[in-house]
Amino acid sequence: MAELERPERLQIMLTADELAALENWRFERRMPSRSAAVRELLRRGLH
Repeated sequence: MAELERPERLQIMLTADELAALENWRFERRMPSRSAAVRELLRRGLH
């Protein structure tokens, strides 16, 4: 259950192009939310 806890919040600002790229990536992979997509991209980039 601990892996589902998310006590920290991170706010970021993106350009319109960055947001469009994130949305395109997310929809191509059927990710449920922007947050899920960002977490997956962070996981991939950090491992």
